[in-house]
Amino acid sequence: MYYLIFFCILAFFSFLEMEDKMNPTLKDRVYFFLFLLFWLTAGLRFETGVDWPGYTTFYTDIEGINNFDFQFSYLFKYSEFEFGYAVLNSIFRTITSNIQLLFLFIAFITNLMLFKSIKKYSDHIIVSLLIYYSTIYFVLDLSGIRQCIALNIFLISLDSIYKKEFLKYILLIILATLFHTTALFLIPMYFLLNRKFKNVVYIIFIIIGVLISFIQITWLLFIINSFTGFFQLDAITSKLISYSYRGDTRNFGIGFVFNILLFVFYLIKRNKLESNKMFTIFLNSYMMSFFFYYYTWELSEFSSRFRLYFFIANIFLLSYLIDIYNEKLKRHLLFLFIISFSIFYSRIYIFQMNEGIAYNPYQNYVIYELFDLNSTGYQRLDEFSRTFDSSNE
Repeated sequence: MYYLIFFCILAFFSFLEMEDKMNPTLKDRVYFFLFLLFWLTAGLRFETGVDWPGYTTFYTDIEGINNFDFQFSYLFKYSEFEFGYAVLNSIFRTITSNIQLLFLFIAFITNLMLFKSIKKYSDHIIVSLLIYYSTIYFVLDLSGIRQCIALNIFLISLDSIYKKEFLKYILLIILATLFHTTALFLIPMYFLLNRKFKNVVYIIFIIIGVLISFIQITWLLFIINSFTGFFQLDAITSKLISYSYRGDTRNFGIGFVFNILLFVFYLIKRNKLESNKMFTIFLNSYMMSFFFYYYTWELSEFSSRFRLYFFIANIFLLSYLIDIYNEKLKRHLLFLFIISFSIFYSRIYIFQMNEGIAYNPYQNYVIYELFDLNSTGYQRLDEFSRTFDSSNE
C-alpha cells in the first residue's frame, strides 16, 4: 500500500506539472517534499529489497579504518565488492556498527545526484521522477545501491559527452567504477552516444536485436568462455561467469509493445525533439538499452542490470515528448500512456504481487525500532527466492 500511495502522489503532481497548475513557489516546495520522500524511503528501509543481506554481512565483517592504520590497500582483500564501496563501508564501520546510517547516507547522495540531473536535463521534473520511481527506484535505490551510485555518476557525466570534455568524462566513469565494476563498459559510450544516425540504422538495429533474442542465437557465451582468462579482477570474472549460466529468454508481451511504441514515437517526432540539446544522447542511450536487453539476452541478469544505465533515458525522452503536443486531448493521451508505462514497470511492487514480496510490506527502520516490531525480511526474501527459482525452471 505504501508504494501505491507513493505512486499516486507522483502521478497527481505530475499531472499538475504537465497542466502548468503549480506556481514556482509551490513547485519548489513539492520538489523538496519529493526529495525527502525519495531519500527517506530508500535510506530508512529496513530489511526490505533483495541485496540487503549481502551488504549487511559485508558491513559486519569489514574493519574500521582505525583498525589498520589507514592502510587502504588492506581493503583490496574484499574482492566481492569494489574498492570505493569497501572504503565507504570501512569509514562508516569506524563510526557505528549499524549499517542503517550507511544506507541513509548513500540514499542521500544518490538522490542528490538524481534530482540535480533531472533538474538539469528534464523538461518536466516530476514526470521524470514518476518514471524513475517506476522503472529504476525499486531495483537500485531499494536494493542495488552500488550500481545506483554508479548510475547517478554516469547521469552527471552525460553533460561531459555533450560538451566534449573527454578527461572529465573518463574521471567520472573511473569514480563510478569504484562502486560498480560494470561502469567500466561505459567508457566507449563517450564516442557513441552523441553521434547522429539515420532512422533506418535504428530500425535495422532493432530488427536484428529482436531476431537474435527471439531465435535465441548464442554468441556471447563463446566470447566469454574464450576470453574470461584475460580478466584479472575476481569481481568481474566471477560475476560474468555466474550470470552467463542463468538461463533466460526475452518475452515479447506488453513491455515489448510499450518499448516499440516509444521507439516509434521518438523517431516520428525526432525532428522536433532534436531541438533539445540532449536528445541525441538520450536516444542513443535508449538504443543501447535495446542492445543490452535483446542482443545480450544470454547474460540474463547482467544484461538486465546493465540495461538500466541506458533505459533511464526514458525519464528524459518522455518529458520531451509532452511539449511536442499542443492539443489537450493528445497531451492527456500521452500522459495516460506515461501512467500506463509506469504502472506496468512498477506493478509487482505497488500491487504487492508475489514477484515483489521481498519489497512488501515496506519496513521503515525508525518505526520498527520505535515499536520493537519483528522483521519479516528473511522470510520474505526466502519466498522471493523460491518464486524467482520457479519462474526460471
